[in-house]
Amino acid sequence: MRGQKPKNKDKEAPMDLQKAKEAAFNLLSRKSVSKHEMVSALKKRGVSSDDCAEIVEYLTETKYLDDAAFARSMAVKLLRDKLFAPDRVIYELTRHGIKRELASEILGKVNYNIDAAIARIIEKNSANGTAGPDKIAGALNRRGFRYEQYADLLREYRENLNSEETYYEE
Repeated sequence: MRGQKPKNKDKEAPMDLQKAKEAAFNLLSRKSVSKHEMVSALKKRGVSSDDCAEIVEYLTETKYLDDAAFARSMAVKLLRDKLFAPDRVIYELTRHGIKRELASEILGKVNYNIDAAIARIIEKNSANGTAGPDKIAGALNRRGFRYEQYADLLREYRENLNSEETYYEE
């Protein structure tokens, strides 16, 4: 085939330590990551396990990599912006390599009002007037809320929906 380089079936040569550090800093310049995500990204680039451990240790000592700060930042973003329930936040943090205990500890320190979040989701989904209670319940479930957490507020919404029927006379 013209213009294409022949595929090298051998594995790429392992990345040297300096290039691996540059790759780590490049990743950190674009986004905040957990230790687990850093190791995964470096391994995908062919960095050895020993070099990964050394780089993560260096980044942790120099405070470039901090799982607690990453978890706190992500938890606040998920609670505030995505309106996730605390259980869903813990799930998302563990997917990013944060230990469940640390995720629970971080959530315990965050000021969060479940009822206010649920009310905001109900308001957001009912703003256009086409969302029924089932659609709102689905939105709440997808965000990780349990029925017991939102049953009363959804019942209030249903009652208000039924009482707001408009009758026209001519």
